[in-house]
Amino acid sequence: YLVGTQHYSEVSASDVRHVISAVRPGTVMLELCAGRYVNLFAPSHSASPHEDTDTSNVGGLAGALTRAHRLTDRVGISAGLDFSAALEEAGAMKARVV
Repeated sequence: YLVGTQHYSEVSASDVRHVISAVRPGTVMLELCAGRYVNLFAPSHSASPHEDTDTSNVGGLAGALTRAHRLTDRVGISAGLDFSAALEEAGAMKARVV
């Protein structure tokens, strides 16, 4: 199964939990960028993964996404609710996470 999500959506997080709970897979795969990996597996990392990124010379989609992450960090919107839900649900059923 493949679950498409919005990283800021409670509905997506709920969908992820429901699919994993219903399917009960042996393995759950998360597609993570380096910044999200740090946030999920090293939550004591104090800086946002996007704070140290100089986006002044980055154009197109990559620059826009990085700037959007910075903005949501500043206004307190949690990114990665879907990833956190997947990790929690996989852990509850002892599924391997890759």
